[in-house]
Amino acid sequence: MSGSPHHSLDHFHLLGLERRPWLDTSVVDDRFLNLSRESHPDLVHSSGPADRAQAESHYASLNCAASVLRDIPQRLKHLIELESGLRPGVVEELPQSLMDLFMDVASVLKQLEDCVRQRNTHSNPMLKALAFQKALALSKPVEVMLAKLQNYETDLVLQLQKCDAQWAQCHIEDRHGLLEELHSLHRGFSHIHRCRSNCVKTVSMPGADLVHPS
Repeated sequence: MSGSPHHSLDHFHLLGLERRPWLDTSVVDDRFLNLSRESHPDLVHSSGPADRAQAESHYASLNCAASVLRDIPQRLKHLIELESGLRPGVVEELPQSLMDLFMDVASVLKQLEDCVRQRNTHSNPMLKALAFQKALALSKPVEVMLAKLQNYETDLVLQLQKCDAQWAQCHIEDRHGLLEELHSLHRGFSHIHRCRSNCVKTVSMPGADLVHPS
């Protein structure tokens, strides 16, 4: 296993997993379940306060490690920090195609939010119905945006898996270029996840109950 000796901060080490960009989430889940089963706080419920506190702390650490390693942006951020000692940023320039998509998503969501607010605030039934129809008409564009986000994320996953294969084959000293690529992938995944979260938040607003993108 490569890199830092600070194993208390290494979620890969805590779960006994190799440091690498791509992990099968089922492997992470299996490792977490096996380790947590061996050290679950319930096993020491009759012990003293110190033992119970230690077991609870260890279980919380395992849970945190599994949560980070299941999530691609968090996993990449953690790996980059472990390997380079640098915290990756998310404000650097993104590909123009992705920036254009984010702008389109923001525009559609703003229109949907306005329609939902109008529907919720109008007392006139006709105006409420009109606002609802406008919101309903925006459901298809939201579906299209989410599909585009999914396609873009699928492309990023393929790039990440390719990077992972190269990672496994090269020496630690030769990973500088791969770390640069991981920085870029981290930014892409982070923005996509944030954008999708905004979509879900908007379509879940009270009054948008019939605007459900698949």
